[in-house]
Amino acid sequence: MTDEKIEKEPDMNQADKLMEKGKFMDSLRILNVLAQKNEGKDEELCEIYSKMSQAYYGLEKFRTNNSISYMAKCLSLREKIGDIAGLALDYMNYAYLLDESGDSAKAIESIEKGIALARKIEDDQLELAILSSKADILSGKKRSMNEAIEIFREVLERSKKINDWDTYFEAEAGLIKVFREKGDAIKAEEEVKNGMETADRIIASMKTKKEKAEFKEIISYVYDLAVDMALESEDVNRAMELAQKIKNI
Repeated sequence: MTDEKIEKEPDMNQADKLMEKGKFMDSLRILNVLAQKNEGKDEELCEIYSKMSQAYYGLEKFRTNNSISYMAKCLSLREKIGDIAGLALDYMNYAYLLDESGDSAKAIESIEKGIALARKIEDDQLELAILSSKADILSGKKRSMNEAIEIFREVLERSKKINDWDTYFEAEAGLIKVFREKGDAIKAEEEVKNGMETADRIIASMKTKKEKAEFKEIISYVYDLAVDMALESEDVNRAMELAQKIKNI
């Protein structure tokens, strides 16, 4: 892609596609053009800054503060335009960046703000998604693993009640990972069994291939973890059986 083409056709979709291909510098060139063209338009700039944060993260990780800086700019604009749901999600994304940069305390502070906003607008689905992310962040620290387990279990219980299966299986995968990290193979296997039984019941109620294909994406990570665990225990037949089962859904 030439600079001339970027100047003629700056487009957010282009920036996304370039990021997907790992061409973060090319994506940033487009996003910078878009930022200049949308100066003074808070909503548009907010989305552009969010994408710039993603692109800088892909390009630099934390060799500089660019990724965190642009997410902070996005947060400021999101608050200004009053997009509470979007602000809650941005606080969650900001928390991940802060945590990976080594500032765990500020990361939890940020994600708590997101949870509070989700509760303020009484969006259970949003709250559970951010709660699951909080547990994910906590699960990376040995001293916080038990707290992470408690939160994941809360998310499982509540998401099941409202049929929020995306968040349910995200939390289930999170629990499996925590127990594996703790070296508790028995509890990890229990969660795998629980996740698969729940998945089987849901699949049995589905009538179309499209429904099943979409649901397959949701549960695939739990199956991937189950296959990994089978291979670790040198149960190759079990691993092959699980791989074939998810393939046939």
